[in-house]
Amino acid sequence: AKSRTSFLRHLQETTEEFTCLETCPEDLCACAATTEEGFPDAQDCATELNAVCTSGKVADCFSEDYVEFYKQTYCAFAECWLAENSYEHCSC
Repeated sequence: AKSRTSFLRHLQETTEEFTCLETCPEDLCACAATTEEGFPDAQDCATELNAVCTSGKVADCFSEDYVEFYKQTYCAFAECWLAENSYEHCSC
């Protein structure tokens, strides 16, 4: 089994509180609510994030200004992480 590091890869590098949109699936919202920072973490919420990404619902969860960034960066990371790759491999 590949080891997973404890580094956190946050979906938002901001001091703003994450607000879960009504259109966002509850699983991702619930995961975000359990994180210390109060917003989704790409490692801890990888399953929920990947479900949002693969169902085409990224725009239902995040600001329109950042949808493409999330698709290209965090969706790819979540998919890679769930395939049990290393943090270093997934963050490239």
